[in-house]
Amino acid sequence: MIGDLRAALGRDVTFFAPDNVGDAEVFYGRPPTTGLYMSAYGVPLDRLEAAGKRFLAGFERRYGRPAETIDVVKAAQAAEIVLDAIARSDGTRASVTNELRRTRVTKSWLGSFGFDRNGDPTHSPFTIYRFPLGTPSHQPPYASPADQGGVVNRIIVASPRLADAPRS
Repeated sequence: MIGDLRAALGRDVTFFAPDNVGDAEVFYGRPPTTGLYMSAYGVPLDRLEAAGKRFLAGFERRYGRPAETIDVVKAAQAAEIVLDAIARSDGTRASVTNELRRTRVTKSWLGSFGFDRNGDPTHSPFTIYRFPLGTPSHQPPYASPADQGGVVNRIIVASPRLADAPRS
C-alpha cells in the first residue's frame, strides 16, 4: 500500500506511521518506506540517563550481550514496580492496584514518573524516527528503527492531559 501511495502521490508527501508498524518487517529500508516518519514509545538506549545506562551495563555483564531495545528496560522496570506494589499491599488484587496507582518512581532506569488515575504514566516520551530518502535495505531481524537506518528526528513527551481529552 505504501508503495502504491508513494507512486500516486510522489516523493513530496510525508508519511507518518505509529510504532506498531515496526513489527511489519516489510516496511524497513525498502524504497517506498524512505522518507517515512515513525514514532516509537520510549527513548533510544543511547539516550537513557545515568541509572538506565547502569542497568544496561549490568544487563550486558549478566547475559553476555547488550540489550537490543528499550523494551528490555521497560519490562525490567515494570517488574520492579509490580513487585514493590505487591510488597506494599495487603495481598489482595485491589490493594496491589491501589499501590500501583500510588507508585512514584524517581531517577530510575526510565527516569522519573508516576501513574495517573487511568493508570497511564505521567511521563511518556516518544522518539520520532525518520527514514531518509535512499535508506539502504537491511536484513532481518530488526531490533529497532535505528537498525534499519531510522535517524532520531526528535524526542517528544506526551502531556498526561491527553488522557483526559474528550473521545469521539
